Amino acid sequence: MNSKLSTLLSKMNKNEVHYIESLILKKTTPDSLDKFILEILRPIKKKSKASPKMESIAYYNLIELLTEYYIRNTQNTTHRFAIQTQLLYEKMLFNEAFTLLVKNKKNASEHDNYYLILELLEWEEKVINAISPQNADELRRIIKERNHAISCVQNINEYHSLSNELMILLKTGSIRSEENLNELKRIVSSELLANEDKATCLTAKMYYYVLKSGLQWMQNDFEPSIKNMTKLLGLFEENAKVFSSNILSYIISYQNYLMLAIHQKKHLLVEDKLLFLRNEVSKKIPENFTYTLCNLEITIAINFLQNTLSSKNYEKGLKQAKQIEKKILKLPATNLEPQLILAYYNLAYLYFVTDKYSEALHILNYINQNFKIDIRTHLHVFASVMQVIIHYERENYTLMNHIIRSTKNRLMKNVGLKSIENTILNAFYTKKSFPEKSDFIPAFVSLREKITELEKDLENAKYLMSFNIKAWLTSKIEDKTLTELL
Repeated sequence: MNSKLSTLLSKMNKNEVHYIESLILKKTTPDSLDKFILEILRPIKKKSKASPKMESIAYYNLIELLTEYYIRNTQNTTHRFAIQTQLLYEKMLFNEAFTLLVKNKKNASEHDNYYLILELLEWEEKVINAISPQNADELRRIIKERNHAISCVQNINEYHSLSNELMILLKTGSIRSEENLNELKRIVSSELLANEDKATCLTAKMYYYVLKSGLQWMQNDFEPSIKNMTKLLGLFEENAKVFSSNILSYIISYQNYLMLAIHQKKHLLVEDKLLFLRNEVSKKIPENFTYTLCNLEITIAINFLQNTLSSKNYEKGLKQAKQIEKKILKLPATNLEPQLILAYYNLAYLYFVTDKYSEALHILNYINQNFKIDIRTHLHVFASVMQVIIHYERENYTLMNHIIRSTKNRLMKNVGLKSIENTILNAFYTKKSFPEKSDFIPAFVSLREKITELEKDLENAKYLMSFNIKAWLTSKIEDKTLTELL
């Protein structure tokens, strides 16, 4: 039996032995390694004929099992790699602890895990002092590594904090106050976003590209935005090991990349990438990663619907619409609300532009009843506008004033009304008790002129991208179908 394994066995107490035996015996089909571990744990150690490789594997498996024992019995929240080092240190297996430290530090470094590196460096200092007290060169190396790790942790934390500030600011889906606008300007001018060299490690660079591309998109700076999104996806793909536990961020980044590609009319590229997500990325996600799999499903749905609308391939979209609706209805709403609202809104919009008003109204009512209005507020508002228009399309002319009052009161009570939203809704007011279709046309002409003026402001133009109200107004004024004008 190899010396490492026999030394570890000699240092184990009865409780540890019984615990490990119980873990293995609970397994329905113990493998050859389990049987070997049971054999060497017997009170009277029998001479084993196992190969050196199997003994080495048994040694590391025993460390894993001892770690599990330690976690269960001490409720310790320290990372298991640090616990493995600690249990070998406590058993005075210092050389073995150092070997394990080197291996685990390399693993932590490959995963950009500087928090864990700091934990392991603390134990490495203890182990080195036990092996070779006052080893100045080794202690200087540890100090240097620790300073680097602290610097990386601080850098990551700064970008993470900035990312959270932006996420909180954009919770509603749009900037709805002067205070929020000033806060956005402060984030945009942050020194952290001056250039990518400010991000000193891979995780910080991930945050940099996410923030930079997102802010550029918000400012309608599309070419630089898609360049940074491409760099972000490249970062994920070139460093798969580092981001293996962060595949959700990869999927969300892909969603943003595809949405921008759709905006630039790169429809074939989007179709190709959606197949890649469905056929390749999905295979890399473990079956028990429910939240990540749900996000992937929603990402594919959102981008398919948006690509359908942008490419005007309505027939293809309608063929798959019901299937998409069934799929996303099965998904849990918890923590998926922003993505689900966007998916449902695009589905309703597809039904709306193809004159499927009953289906559209069903989805819009579902949005209003099942999602908080302070998440993607602008989509809630446009969902309400779409409902008003559907009532007009169904020729409920005598109800229009009541519907407008009810809609405005609800929105004012919950989120307030922007000037542009109020202007759109006011166009459906009428002074006649029994109005006809033609009575609304003068107001529609006036509203179209106002929107043409409002669109000169980039913020308004971007805001109106979620619903092409101008095209709908033109379809009514010129008696054309909406699909002709989109």
